[in-house]
Amino acid sequence: MPDLDPRCPPICNDPVIIVAGPFIAKGSERTKRLARGALKKEERIWSLPGSFVKAHQGSVFAGVHPSVSGSTSPIDNRLEGDDFDFDNQIDYQHDADVGWTDSDGDPPPSGTTSPAPLHEIDDIKVEYHPSSGIPTKVYHFEDYGSGPGAPPPVPEADPMPWQLFRTRIDFEVAELAHDAGLSHEQLDRLIHLIHRSRMELFTLKNRKDVRDTWDAALFKMTPFTKEEVTVSFCGVDQTFPLFHRSLWDWVTDLLQDPQVGPHFVFDAQRLSKFNGEKFVRFIHEPWTANAFWEYQSKIPPDAKPLAFILYADKAKLLSFGCVKGYPVVARCANLPIVICNGEGLGGGRVVGQVKEDKQHSGKPAFVNFKNAVWHTSFLKILGCLGPLSRFGSAIKCWDGVIRAFYPIVLILSADYEEQAVMALICGLMGKFPCPVCLVPCDELSNTLKVFPLCTCTGTKALLARARESSTLEAREQILSSQSLRDVDSSFGILEHTDVHRALSHDKLHFNDEGLFSDHMWPELQKWVERLGRQAAVQIDTFFQSIPRWRNLNHFNQLIVFAAHNVFDRDTDPEAYLMLCCIRSYMEFNMYASLEVHTEDTINNGREALSKFTGLMDKYIEDTAEMSEKSWNFPKKHLSAHLFDDIEAKGVS
Repeated sequence: MPDLDPRCPPICNDPVIIVAGPFIAKGSERTKRLARGALKKEERIWSLPGSFVKAHQGSVFAGVHPSVSGSTSPIDNRLEGDDFDFDNQIDYQHDADVGWTDSDGDPPPSGTTSPAPLHEIDDIKVEYHPSSGIPTKVYHFEDYGSGPGAPPPVPEADPMPWQLFRTRIDFEVAELAHDAGLSHEQLDRLIHLIHRSRMELFTLKNRKDVRDTWDAALFKMTPFTKEEVTVSFCGVDQTFPLFHRSLWDWVTDLLQDPQVGPHFVFDAQRLSKFNGEKFVRFIHEPWTANAFWEYQSKIPPDAKPLAFILYADKAKLLSFGCVKGYPVVARCANLPIVICNGEGLGGGRVVGQVKEDKQHSGKPAFVNFKNAVWHTSFLKILGCLGPLSRFGSAIKCWDGVIRAFYPIVLILSADYEEQAVMALICGLMGKFPCPVCLVPCDELSNTLKVFPLCTCTGTKALLARARESSTLEAREQILSSQSLRDVDSSFGILEHTDVHRALSHDKLHFNDEGLFSDHMWPELQKWVERLGRQAAVQIDTFFQSIPRWRNLNHFNQLIVFAAHNVFDRDTDPEAYLMLCCIRSYMEFNMYASLEVHTEDTINNGREALSKFTGLMDKYIEDTAEMSEKSWNFPKKHLSAHLFDDIEAKGVS
């Protein structure tokens, strides 16, 4: 066994009460020698909660647990053996930081002296889900994430992704032809021209050779499948093409990949950091948040959660024209953020493409039809996960170990319009426009008031009751009570997946490109225009004088520094108040952008949101008579769910 860690103060072998840290008895000669540091290394004792371990010539002996009566109890068997690493970790069967108890779980007798804390500042405690069978561990800060068992380095992007082609120039020409959409005749002509150059070996002969090479490369990845989606509109069946790949096959490829596999995290964790007085919980990855832990508690103890992140946003399907659709991008939440948000192995992959139909746009029934097409298409994308979410499936992973997995859609990320489609609500035109809670449409600007949450169970019950109605008017009245659409949700096939809980705050769409860019920034520009050209020139001059800064992407948010002395509190009170609102918004948005959150930063973020809401309420009240702008829009309200999302699913 290695030498004892010198950072832990030695304790004596006198009969004393052993609590949650070192304790020095008074009066004995050995204690005086101990205080002077005169004890030999062989006589030092390492104290652990509920245990008493003595180091002597590299062996661990059964120790004693002294008590007031002098009785002893055997050492915890988990600590026996030479393979325990005192330098890197301390194992706890119970949470020592909550308060000391003896080996029987009883508190110390009253009147005992409080010991010095066992932990060091910044120590990291990792509490694993009970189903994992892994005991709670405490690491010193410098040892956390390093040493034996640490994850391997993040796999780098393949330096030769073209190697399935015979040469690199073969791949680059084929890629160019694909991106440019060359016709068969144009591709043949291009290849003919390249063959006239002999500076580098070029082996492709014709378009068939290009196609055969692409087909061979497809066997290295989960292929796309084309299906037809049929939905009835006004009594006539409408058919749409859908291209998608199996989510389960895609994630199986990742689990069996020797580069990506070692980075998977299968068990939920609760992380906390010692601040000198107590352990403070912190959250970053999805498996360190609450929803992952709760889901693992619902599946069999010997199974592992397999969490998906799905992103869908309307986009142009062609670089020209107006054809739009919904590409669906999948990520695996069991992988670290640096991997699943990256471009290499384990990063996001397109798993489906739902085409938007404009043929019947403008008709009253079109909106429900559009939602039905989306969910019918999405049902085919999620179809492979439905049975597996109830019964699980075994996969032989990269390390040869067979594990049972239960899939769940943990996070749905999208802009507001797509979130309304996913939740099957009426959106901006409904009485309750939020896809997460039942906030009335006239209270969207209030981010402090708490409203009842929407649930998948409640939505199903309301939809069933509406469909039992005898008249169309009664059905619409029931549905409008929660602004629901009469369409079946594709997420209903997934066990333990609630679409309202999975929908997540999207900082880019809701804050940066929503609340600020579309509302607050134009509002401030309006006040600048009222002051005249001189104010605009002054602000532009200040902007130009601001030094360059790496990764400074949202330059407009520096307006507080550029306009701090342009608006006067007395002569331009409304403009000055808007500048204060932007200053408060920046502080709130800073908390929203943190990559690691603690209990304290989450509370501070809620306070920043409260302050921002108060300033905005005052601005709305002061400008009500001079402005027709409405601040009751969903993206402002959705900030109310931001910190709940972080606690449930990790940082945004």
